[in-house]
Amino acid sequence: MKLSHYNPKPYSYQQLGLTERARERGLEAIQAILSREGALIRSQLAQALESRGVPVAGQAIHHLVRFAALRGLVCFGPEVDGDLTYALLDDWLPETIETPPPADPLRELARRYLAAYAPATPADFARWSGLNKAQTRQAWETVAADCAPARIPDGEALMLTGQLDALETAPAEAVARLLPRYDSYLLGYASRAFMVAEAHARQVHPGGGLIRACVLIDGEARAGWKLEKRRRSLRVKASPFKSLTAAESALLEAEVAALGGFYNTRAELLIEGA
Repeated sequence: MKLSHYNPKPYSYQQLGLTERARERGLEAIQAILSREGALIRSQLAQALESRGVPVAGQAIHHLVRFAALRGLVCFGPEVDGDLTYALLDDWLPETIETPPPADPLRELARRYLAAYAPATPADFARWSGLNKAQTRQAWETVAADCAPARIPDGEALMLTGQLDALETAPAEAVARLLPRYDSYLLGYASRAFMVAEAHARQVHPGGGLIRACVLIDGEARAGWKLEKRRRSLRVKASPFKSLTAAESALLEAEVAALGGFYNTRAELLIEGA
């Protein structure tokens, strides 16, 4: 679903020099640059845009690329030496099938959000979607009939009734997961308090829009991690925020082994400070 008319914070755009005309010129320039050069990291794209007179100073490049993504022009491409790149959506997903717009876009957006993130609150949905208060309220009200109430630490929440069965069959055992940078789990809610302890918050999101890769154990961020690619194997270096128990380390070992299986190679775990 391309949000072609989405403009979340016009006052921010103006402050950064991204007027409506500047944004449109920026889109045209991004199209031309990425068509010619292929996927680029942010600094490369910013340099190319600046040479064309497009505002990129400070947070302007971040907002312009985000605007381009919301317009369905760009998406994340392959990493280059650990840096994310931006690629043209039509190049990266050339077989995208155009579907007719839903009869009620706000309801459909809320339903899809809950399908991925429930249980969630209206504040969570507003933060994730960027919709204003009136749009958030309208979307939440239209989807409520398909939902069941849920009580979470942040207050009253909703989840789709079709998700209730999943709760009954969900495994009770804890699991470990290796979340990449900017994982959707870390971006889908108004507050990360339930997944990241306040004492370790800066180790996951240090500021400046950065979201670091982290080890999740039973839904809680417990360590940072990096992947080292060797000649014939992989090594996962984990940096726990606090000491892991033997059981937690075993869970992480299993996740690292599964990662090695995905790459069809041997993977080993190094827990720093252990």
